[in-house]
Amino acid sequence: MYGQLHEGIVITDASSTILYVNDRVLTITGYHRDELISNNPHLLSSGKHDAEFYKTTWQHLVTNGYWHGEIYNKKKNGEIYAEWLSITTSMDEHGTIYYIGMFIEIDPAINAVSSHSSKTEEVTELVMKWQPLLQSYLPIVTEKIITNFLQTTQASTGKDEQLELASEAWRAEIYAILSTIFSDSMTHEEMIKSAHQYGERLVLSGFQLQDMFKLYDIQTACIHDTLDRFSLPQEEKSALITALQTRSHEEFIQRLYAMNNVIHQFIVPDQKSNDQLMTWQEIKNNVMQYIANLPGMIGLILYRNLPNDKFVPEILVSNKDHEMQGVIQIDSLKTYLEQIIAEHDVNILFKNAIASHQTDRMITIPDYEKLLCPEEVAPVLKIVRRFDMRSAIFIPIVHPIHKQKMTISLFGRFPNQFESSWIHSFTLSLRKFIEQQWILHQPTPTESALDQFTAHAYRHRLFHGGLALYGQPIIDTVTGSLQKVEILARLKLEDGTIVSPFRFLPLLSRQELDTLFQRELDIALAYLATFNDVTHEVGVTINLPPLTLLNNDCVRWVQAAMASSQIAPHLLTLEILEDHDIHFTKQEETIHQLKQIGVQIAIDDLGSGYSSLLRLSSLPIDVIKIDQGLTSKLTQNPNTVVNIIHGLIRIGRGMGCEIVVEGIENEEYLDAIKMLRPTMVQGYAIAKPMPIEEIFDWYQAYEWPNHLSHVKTPLGALAYHFCFEQDEHEIEKFSVDRCPLTNYLGTHHEESPDVHQWHHDLHKRKQFHENRIRITSWLENKVKEQDR
Repeated sequence: MYGQLHEGIVITDASSTILYVNDRVLTITGYHRDELISNNPHLLSSGKHDAEFYKTTWQHLVTNGYWHGEIYNKKKNGEIYAEWLSITTSMDEHGTIYYIGMFIEIDPAINAVSSHSSKTEEVTELVMKWQPLLQSYLPIVTEKIITNFLQTTQASTGKDEQLELASEAWRAEIYAILSTIFSDSMTHEEMIKSAHQYGERLVLSGFQLQDMFKLYDIQTACIHDTLDRFSLPQEEKSALITALQTRSHEEFIQRLYAMNNVIHQFIVPDQKSNDQLMTWQEIKNNVMQYIANLPGMIGLILYRNLPNDKFVPEILVSNKDHEMQGVIQIDSLKTYLEQIIAEHDVNILFKNAIASHQTDRMITIPDYEKLLCPEEVAPVLKIVRRFDMRSAIFIPIVHPIHKQKMTISLFGRFPNQFESSWIHSFTLSLRKFIEQQWILHQPTPTESALDQFTAHAYRHRLFHGGLALYGQPIIDTVTGSLQKVEILARLKLEDGTIVSPFRFLPLLSRQELDTLFQRELDIALAYLATFNDVTHEVGVTINLPPLTLLNNDCVRWVQAAMASSQIAPHLLTLEILEDHDIHFTKQEETIHQLKQIGVQIAIDDLGSGYSSLLRLSSLPIDVIKIDQGLTSKLTQNPNTVVNIIHGLIRIGRGMGCEIVVEGIENEEYLDAIKMLRPTMVQGYAIAKPMPIEEIFDWYQAYEWPNHLSHVKTPLGALAYHFCFEQDEHEIEKFSVDRCPLTNYLGTHHEESPDVHQWHHDLHKRKQFHENRIRITSWLENKVKEQDR
């Protein structure tokens, strides 16, 4: 594509290996193409420049992304020649670095001078002299360039419609570029600044780098052909053509540099060094702000797609140089979006977000002005024009595990901004990055999403009078006595509405989680001191966020709270979520320090996630809490889940830990779990979470409803039978008449003589394994029948 250029073109990779040369290079240097490809440009070195010259050149190129100046090189025949060389750094859509060198051989016959400043002065003088004539030809040259460019591009790509949409914007840019080249009043610094602006606008309007070279080739030819028709003395005409081509070359190099600089900024942010120290909400906010501040962006909206096909604008961010966010708040975009969603409006601004969500593919709008019909979508057109939106892309984000969805809507200020291949590569990488971060930091599905306005209100309320602490009793399985109270944070709104932690905890930053933990700790220990003054010793358990474990002040906060409340350390249990490995070494250090001051450590939600039992065995754990998600599966897969819970209880006992089974939501679960003999149980069948000031009254009225020897439900019978069959010697301890299962079967299933016989034979050790399997299968069917 560079073959017909008047300049020589050399492209190398990042290690300076030559990948491409055009025909002009071969003409100037005298080398054959195969002599240059895979070689180093040092082959052309004249020996006139020392190592310091090349070192300075390289440093400028690396620091600024470009270098230009006069340099001496050597042809194949040994002739040394001067050239005006410009080098720019380039990057393709895959992030691969290339260096593009363009040079013009300096011809002594036209009195070219080596000083760049004097060259600039010479060009300016010639342009000033012929300014009226040049200005009169500006529209003609512009139209000629754009016509030739569109014809050659359409012939090679066939994208007539897309090019037609872009041609109007490109025509204006080309006219502006020529005005810069033909100007008699613009300084060199002003020309560079303008070239940077043109380059940025062109690359953000869908102009590819290869298009830029093609355009430059056509531009050079058109300027030459047009000026060649001037009625001027031949010597002055040649000098003017050479002067304008020199300025055109300089402007092009600066424009090319600006284009590459824009592309270099579209790199997916590297969160690896920081993401483990931030919450998922912080990561989302940071990444969205980073994207919104990229060149050409107006702003973005991150939608959460809920199961009922509703869209919640969770994050709305504007470019740092744009007033979109402030104006949108004034215009109550939140209300407008809610109205659109409620009415299932399919206007052009938002229906693409819905389509992207439904098809899981990216959708672009090349130019709103070309697609919108004012009569049909007046409200949308008002927003588009008010915020200078010209284009958009809608990126679906799908959680790899639980398949929940988000959609990112990016809005650009240039037409065709999201049509280039390098933009598509960036958005694909961005989508992959966010999906990876989502699964890492939020592996389980969330039930709901909040728009950022409500989220801000929740966060403010939580730390300004809205924190309400609830407690849920934890009961000893054998005695039924109250052993501990788990402290649970709730958000109480001004109207009295109680908000679940599942709604507000994901909104908090790491610092806010630390603050919440300290407040919970202070309030809970103060309450515990009052409670224990009037009854037996009861402990409290408080959730310790994984990120708070990484705070160097964590142990000091706990010590200060215990000293203030004068609570014995063993009455405080800190629950650590079985989370992914974030700085596990640092977490382990903090856990050991907490143990040294006498605090108990619990692993919460065992069986829900990431940790291995080997890892748990290396920690000084006092309490293991079995996840309620596992308990909730008891009636779906009764025998399997009973087996798993029983196994976890035995492992915990082997580690010397207390075992708490969570999620005891009904009498059936309680009937089963008590047979497995964990240390403690917790759940709605015992008590729902309640304001902590109500726990004492609840405790005074509470009665333990079950005795371990009683079996009341099919699930309880299955759990008892499972434990019974684990040790054949247990059979000898009970006669069939004293067996709890005999009493259950006689009370609830007199009409099933077969199971009575199997059970009777089991006690006599007749066909032990066959009868064990028969009873298990029969009881499992009864559990499922009752569940239906």
